[in-house]
Amino acid sequence: MNDRPGYFITSDKVHPDYQGKGLGSYILGQAIEYAPAMGIEVLATTIFASNTPSIRLFEKFQFKRWGFMPKVARMGDVEHDLVMVGRRVAL
Repeated sequence: MNDRPGYFITSDKVHPDYQGKGLGSYILGQAIEYAPAMGIEVLATTIFASNTPSIRLFEKFQFKRWGFMPKVARMGDVEHDLVMVGRRVAL
C-alpha cells in the first residue's frame, strides 16, 4: 500500500519487513515473464540513485541504466537524483 495521496491503490515497493527475502526478485521475475503475453515490450522505472539495493536488483535482471536525472525529486527539503533503468522483454 502506498500512503501518498492518489496512489493509495498502488504498491511501488516491498514493505521493509519483507525486504531481503527474495520477494522483489520474485515479483520482478514474474513481471518479466508475463509482460510479453500482455503486449508489453519494455519495462522501465526510476530509482533513487542512493537506493543501491534496488539498483542491484534491477541489474541482476539485466536492466540497464538508461539515464541519470540530477536533483529531480524532493522529499522534504532534500533533493534526490534518480536513475532510470529499463530492458526490452519482447522482440
